[in-house]
Amino acid sequence: MAVNTDELNRTVFISDNLPFLRALDTESVDLVVIDPPFGKQQTFSGTLKPPLADAELEQEYDLLSQWGIQNEDDAYEQGLEFPDQTGTTASFQDIWNFRWQVTRDEWDALGAVCRPAQMLVETTRFTHSDDIAGYIAFMAMRMIEIHRVLKPTGSVYLHCDHEANGYLRQMMDAVFGQRNFKCEIVWRRQNSNNSVKTTYGNITDTILFYVKSKAATWNQPYYTERSEVEKGRYRKDKDGRLYKTNDLTAPKPTPNRIFAWRGAIPKNGWRYSKEKLEELYSEGRILFKRDGKPRLDGHIQYLDEMPSGGKVQNLWDDIPRVPNTAAERTGYPTQKPQALARRIIEASTLPGDIVVDCFAGCAYVPVAAELTGRRWIACDMSPRAWTVVRRQFHKQPDLRIETEGAYPEADGGVQPDLGPERIIRVRGPHDLPEPSAGAAQPTLGIRDLPEIQFRQRPLETRAEIWAAFIAEWGTACWYCGQQKAADPRELPLDHVEPNRKDGSNDDCWNRALSCSPCNSDKSNRMTPEETIHKAREAGRIATDRLMQEQIVACATRLEWAKDRWERLPRKAPIL
Repeated sequence: MAVNTDELNRTVFISDNLPFLRALDTESVDLVVIDPPFGKQQTFSGTLKPPLADAELEQEYDLLSQWGIQNEDDAYEQGLEFPDQTGTTASFQDIWNFRWQVTRDEWDALGAVCRPAQMLVETTRFTHSDDIAGYIAFMAMRMIEIHRVLKPTGSVYLHCDHEANGYLRQMMDAVFGQRNFKCEIVWRRQNSNNSVKTTYGNITDTILFYVKSKAATWNQPYYTERSEVEKGRYRKDKDGRLYKTNDLTAPKPTPNRIFAWRGAIPKNGWRYSKEKLEELYSEGRILFKRDGKPRLDGHIQYLDEMPSGGKVQNLWDDIPRVPNTAAERTGYPTQKPQALARRIIEASTLPGDIVVDCFAGCAYVPVAAELTGRRWIACDMSPRAWTVVRRQFHKQPDLRIETEGAYPEADGGVQPDLGPERIIRVRGPHDLPEPSAGAAQPTLGIRDLPEIQFRQRPLETRAEIWAAFIAEWGTACWYCGQQKAADPRELPLDHVEPNRKDGSNDDCWNRALSCSPCNSDKSNRMTPEETIHKAREAGRIATDRLMQEQIVACATRLEWAKDRWERLPRKAPIL
């Protein structure tokens, strides 16, 4: 097969997605959108809509036979699911166990490539269970490969729910780096859930959005229509048009816009030039007060003239789940709408980019990619996914797409010959592409953590430090040198570096005797030398020669304090 990812457009691989991902070239993919199992520890089952025709069932088993699969045991050996023989059920297992999912070699490899992810899996065993730990390990191994295949401009969107999203978020931080986390999208999948009795109804899913680097592609999505709630913020004019008013004044002082216009002069100046104000006035776009002066917040903006419904935020409540009667409905109970994938694809790719879905059972990502002019590659472990892909594309005749192995009984007739470039291909677990020569292995470059340091109690109390300083150096201010009374109120202890609430710099190495004026001058902004210069400017130090002597004296005393601190034994940490 072709080894270049660019040449795999419109290919569906029926395979375990881990070897599939490992077969793709490094930095060859623009976007990965996945809707994996959620770690629910249950089997999800629905009814295919409609049930499979005999020709569809026959093709599934023909494909399996070509790949040397005759029964469930053969499918298991090749990492595939064996489809039910009735052709009526749309089901998948979401059941996990660490012992089932993770081999010793995989565990060692995970630790070698991304030790933080391995540590998270260990933590998950303690905080949740072996089951979810196995699920997180399964996902981590695949995310490491997804990170490798993404281009520097690439992004990944991971669909999940409340069951494991907290662990998945930390795993993604470990693999992609927390700095590459963009946001957590909340998708409202239904309006209500009245089945729960002891908690709030769960009606949302989560989509974790990460990028490969700061160079990631981004096209700000906009709502095509405004919600009724947002429309309610607008008022109607005499003709019934919805409008709102905007500020006419400049957001910050703008001297060249400070002028009188129709009796008003804003403090910061006008937002627009005098010519533009007159133009808005002639168009009836400015509201006036009773005294005839323009309202400074009176710039009229009509809703029907605005180009869109505003920027899409991270709460997506405008895309409903796929209704049972919808044409795109497959029968799988967890199917996601194509509109969801379209928004993601259009936001994070450019036309012609490559989109990968390696949990492609319901084909919502491949169809959305085709509809938006992107190339795509899909993978799923169930041969039934190929049947679903065929069906979903045949529901889009305007795309003029063929699939391999057309059968008139199920397709309603043979489609016209559109050429090989318009054909969706299917390949089995032994037909994976071979990576290009010299393809890089996954490497994340995660640094080791430094030795842990605990909070320490101060070595001595404030009173002990003050007394030691007085006994060694007398009652002169360390900054200006003026003599003060032996009273902590007149000669208090100053923090050389700004005080910290954790107590990590309250020791005597970071303290100095300071008179009140020097203490006030220094605050938390100045160094000791700058404070001494300030005392010279204020007249507390008489000459430049005395100032230089004071700089040397202060440095000597601070070095003494540091040496004293280093020679004292550390106390036990606060636990």
